[in-house]
Amino acid sequence: MSGPVASEAAKRIDLRYAELISQRRDRAAMAVRASAVFTGPAKVAMATLLWLIGPILLGPVDDVFRRDVVIEARAEAEHDSRPILGRIAVPTLVVGTTEDFAFPSEQVEAMARRIPGARLRLYPGGHTAAFLNKRFHPDVLDFVGSSGKSAILGG
Repeated sequence: MSGPVASEAAKRIDLRYAELISQRRDRAAMAVRASAVFTGPAKVAMATLLWLIGPILLGPVDDVFRRDVVIEARAEAEHDSRPILGRIAVPTLVVGTTEDFAFPSEQVEAMARRIPGARLRLYPGGHTAAFLNKRFHPDVLDFVGSSGKSAILGG
């Protein structure tokens, strides 16, 4: 999922994650990631779990990544493509979710309206829910196989 600009919360979380990774504080960085994706009691449980096993999930992290992740987070924080969305001239499938902290559905819907002929597909759930939705794969295949006609699909 994506949008033309990340939410302030996503920017803050990504910058903190990058800062921690660059400082070799991988456990704390992974706990920050969990706090971004989960809410309520699951947030504390997953932050604790990722603090414990985060380094295993991350795998080997070299110095290049530790520097690059900071550059990426800063670039994301400064990025805003809203002014140029209207220049996109290829068939575009815009994918979002109804409860994404990083790219709220209202923002994703506005992005789809600004891209000429874009199709929008919103899935229920949070930041990564679209990829887990049983309709995601068929919807992508349908888009790829379609004639590129303009349509906005409901959730």
